[in-house]
Amino acid sequence: MKNPDVLVDWDFIEQVNVQVSEEPFCPICLERPIAAKMTKCGHVYCWSCILHYLGISEKDFCKCPICSDDVLKNDLKSVQVIAHKTYKLNDFIGFKLMKRPRGCLTAYPVDAVIQPDTSILNISQKNEDNTCSKLFLANKGNILEILDREKDELDCLLALDEGGSEKCFIEEAQHLLEARRLGVLNSAEAHTNEVTNYQDDASCSEFNEASESDFYYFYQAEDAQHIYLHGLNAAMIKHTHGSLKCGPKHLKGRILEKEGGCMTEDIRQKYRYLKHLPVTCQVEFAEICLNEPDVNADTLELYKKQIDYRKKKRQKRLKDEKRRERKIDAEENRKMGIYVSPDLQLENLDHFPDVYTANEMLESRQRTTSDSTFFGHLDVDTTSGQDSPTSNTSLDNAYCGPSFATMLATEKKTSPNQRASAKPITYYSPSSEDFEQKTDYSLTIGDAVAKALENLQEGGASGSGKKKKKKHKLVYSTLMTLPN
Repeated sequence: MKNPDVLVDWDFIEQVNVQVSEEPFCPICLERPIAAKMTKCGHVYCWSCILHYLGISEKDFCKCPICSDDVLKNDLKSVQVIAHKTYKLNDFIGFKLMKRPRGCLTAYPVDAVIQPDTSILNISQKNEDNTCSKLFLANKGNILEILDREKDELDCLLALDEGGSEKCFIEEAQHLLEARRLGVLNSAEAHTNEVTNYQDDASCSEFNEASESDFYYFYQAEDAQHIYLHGLNAAMIKHTHGSLKCGPKHLKGRILEKEGGCMTEDIRQKYRYLKHLPVTCQVEFAEICLNEPDVNADTLELYKKQIDYRKKKRQKRLKDEKRRERKIDAEENRKMGIYVSPDLQLENLDHFPDVYTANEMLESRQRTTSDSTFFGHLDVDTTSGQDSPTSNTSLDNAYCGPSFATMLATEKKTSPNQRASAKPITYYSPSSEDFEQKTDYSLTIGDAVAKALENLQEGGASGSGKKKKKKHKLVYSTLMTLPN
């Protein structure tokens, strides 16, 4: 009753209450345990399944199927599974105000009558005021209730397995249950609990009249799970009501964040109100959204910066987790040879604005040589600057210019002087409905440089002896206008 880490003698235990979020399954039959029994190592089995397993061994004991610890038939204890709801983010959760005397391992609701730390509460008191304690006393009536529950489960199992292979082990469990019942009825009922409570009435009044400094006040989940109110919420309630003792007896809010872990000595030193929990116990701290009337407007304004800061941290953590999950998925897909294909559509003009369709490419390949040499079918009138087509070639077909072979043949037939004195020619442009007059600058780089140097020499020879400041002349430029 003083040290939470001290284990209770296994022989004194009648039933173990297991608080879980999910109902356990028998490791042997993989079904829900029927007339569940717990071994000394802490694993839960069906009573008939573990008896069947023990019957295989020639010795009085066998190894646990899970941890290989020794299992004896007399070490099996009754189990009651208490399933709790699993709270997730954005779920609503209720808290109740609890108090625990300093140096005591039992936590009581704030309005409950406190018992002295030398007495163990009866199991019926747990159901009355929802007191949280590690140990409870069971009288003869409580033990008989446990045996009646197990008998009903065994009778149902025997009716379903009539003529099956497990019948003999179910009957063995029934015989053991009746032997235990006779032992309880024949034993003298212990009056230790009643005498202790009677003698300690004065101690009870002293505990209840103790000052506020003799108690720890905290908020715990209403269903007795080890979920406690976050320190930021507790500080807000203290600021509004002056102390946790004067705070609301019940709180309900939406979960914003949960922090949890395993109880250690460091955590017990940091959160002294949790010193009644044993080491390795799983605990969680939930931050909820508090509003009026639980806290006033001044408190919300005072803690606004801290609330916003924690909110930004949660959002950043969520983004980092999503980014990490995407990286993990991409790495797993890469190992399996799965790559994400780009979402591109060939018919989309935004993705491929200048691509030819298959029909257009086929039509361009089927053009004849006369169609590809469009310039040969035009008579250029250099005096009037008007174009007069002399062939029957249709101008309705879109054409982008001469072929590469035609331009090479034309280049070989043209002398450098003719190229230097290039005149504008007229040809059809697909972007316009009429003829366009555009200049064909078909000079090579060497011709352009030679002509520029020649003009520079002529300009220098014709000048007078007096040097004049001349404007800069363009000798060479790479900016050339090419035909479309």
